Amino acid sequence: MGLVLNPQLFTKNGSVSEYSASSQPFNWLFQSLDILSGTIIIFVGYRLWQKMGQGLTGRVLGGGLMILGFANMVDANFILPCSQTLDSSCQIPLSVSLSSYHVPPHAYSSVIIGICYLALPVFGLVYSYQKKSNRFAVISLALIASSLVSLGSVLAEYSKNGGPTTKTTGGGQEIQMLLLGLWVVVCVYELAHTQQAPAQTTAKNTTGTAIKKPTK
Repeated sequence: MGLVLNPQLFTKNGSVSEYSASSQPFNWLFQSLDILSGTIIIFVGYRLWQKMGQGLTGRVLGGGLMILGFANMVDANFILPCSQTLDSSCQIPLSVSLSSYHVPPHAYSSVIIGICYLALPVFGLVYSYQKKSNRFAVISLALIASSLVSLGSVLAEYSKNGGPTTKTTGGGQEIQMLLLGLWVVVCVYELAHTQQAPAQTTAKNTTGTAIKKPTK
């Protein structure tokens, strides 16, 4: 969508957050999509929280998705004032030190989103091991790898600028978003597949031999 609505920012590999910057075209549409996707993620997370039982891994996956969805909605409401990728005069104050601390509200939600992008697939990998799901393990590993690449991009910008910055490359973020969407779909599929599998109880026939039969 960025390629169509904001090709200049897309071709210069601007960060995902910059599409919603107040100075960018169709920023209201990207904000609305952030809120919509956040709402959907919260709903999916809540359903997973309900269906995955009392286990720690399932609770973390459901709760983590709800946190991610909420952070996504907050992110949409605290937009950047301009695009550092396209506007050399754009300055977004960001300072983290013992003598000076100034962090824009957008940075807080972005950090939470970044943590969720890495933590969720890690627990997804644990869950896939518990349920012996190779499909979920593969997509979780792919999302972990993508998150580590994005983290490397942030650290590279930190090193380049000599301190924290809101600027990062958008390509890695876009891949992360696509993988997360696929990860959520696979997670829901695995849960539905597990729920639909008929439970079995052990009974004995007239000869005393144990047999299996599905419960109704």
